[in-house]
Amino acid sequence: MMFGKTVKRNTIRWWLAISVMLILAAVFVSLGNWQLNRAQERRIIAQTITSGQDARIVTLSTQSTLDGLLPWQPAQVTGTWRPEMSFLLDNRNLDGRPGLWLATPLELTPGRLLLVVRGWLARPIAQFNALPAITAPNGSITLEGEVATHIPRLYSLGEEGPIQFIDKATLTIRDGETTLALKELPRRQNVSIAELSDDLDQTFLPFVLLQTSAVPDDLFVRQWPKPSIDADKNVGYAIQWFGFAAIALVAIGVLLWRMPRRAKILAVSKDTTRGN
Repeated sequence: MMFGKTVKRNTIRWWLAISVMLILAAVFVSLGNWQLNRAQERRIIAQTITSGQDARIVTLSTQSTLDGLLPWQPAQVTGTWRPEMSFLLDNRNLDGRPGLWLATPLELTPGRLLLVVRGWLARPIAQFNALPAITAPNGSITLEGEVATHIPRLYSLGEEGPIQFIDKATLTIRDGETTLALKELPRRQNVSIAELSDDLDQTFLPFVLLQTSAVPDDLFVRQWPKPSIDADKNVGYAIQWFGFAAIALVAIGVLLWRMPRRAKILAVSKDTTRGN
């Protein structure tokens, strides 16, 4: 009787171990396939970036739409700055250094604006590295940049309220230039074109220009982030997961191979016990 219970317990344990290994193998294969899908997504992103950057430079106008543009496509545009609508985008790191992006609308025609992200500056630390005042011409200017479908977003715990823009009367206008004190500008972590249109009651083009053209005596860094396109890393992870799945399948094979041998050993042991 005790021998039968022992055999039954061992059999249950064997099949339980096999079931666990089967589940693990299925999970590992699923994770490997997920990493391969991520690798393919990154290849597509890399191709999209290459296609955009290799495309001909386009001149933007109030008639431009996303349908006729590619992300990261080089572009030029002519308009007039609206410095009173400027704001800073916070927590924008560059090579591990915390910083800010300056964004200012460019008016192409009355009531039709394009949001331009003008560049990166290091974030002030205590009384050091204070934000400067910058000057920009009041008349028409021509800029070059890269087309972006939106401002890159950062993770945020909650919704941010409307932007409180500076009073235009506080701007210093002299000799055909406007001086803008960056320390007085509102800060936001994220903003969308739709939110900006509502806050300002203005019509914005449905995309953003990341400025690349330099300006004399400019303090900005214009090194715009690109999505990660390292597909090889995902392929490496996939190989690891498939390797774990192979180990689990080998373990299942070993268990199945040992089950009848173990049962035979127990049977021989039972017969020997009875003979004694």
